[in-house]
Amino acid sequence: MSENKNLKEQVEEMRQTLKKMNGDKSKKKKKKFKLPRKARVKKKAMKQGYVTVCVIKDNKSINFEKVPLDGGTYKLEDENLTYHLADAEDIYFYNGNPVIFQPKRKENPTNPIKMIEGEDETYAHEQIMDRMTGDAVKKRSNKGGDMGKWIVIGVIALIAIYLITQYI
Repeated sequence: MSENKNLKEQVEEMRQTLKKMNGDKSKKKKKKFKLPRKARVKKKAMKQGYVTVCVIKDNKSINFEKVPLDGGTYKLEDENLTYHLADAEDIYFYNGNPVIFQPKRKENPTNPIKMIEGEDETYAHEQIMDRMTGDAVKKRSNKGGDMGKWIVIGVIALIAIYLITQYI
């Protein structure tokens, strides 16, 4: 039977039998997009004001970060510690997660619904400066508390040394 068929027909017959045995693998399922684990915001964090920020860098790569919103501003934890402003219009939801699309160079997030070329972004400077000064004041107050602890420890150490030298 196989002697009467040429080589092409035999190969085609083998392919047909392999398809029957393995099933049709030409139908590939498309994977759904999932947010990275570090960028997902759970319900508890959402109640505390956290959002997922999709940072669009200059080389057209993206990173996802989970950051807290504080008074309409947020701080990205990158090499420059940049501050940005967000309105309620700029927050989108993907599978229940709040997402903001933030170009790295701009202070305001990208809003595809109201894409206006040459939009003025200077209105954000005042709120961002308030946030930066607020963060600077918080850092100074923490350092003062640490300095007071070291002074108390130093005084106790000096008293201990004095008492030890007097009684020995």
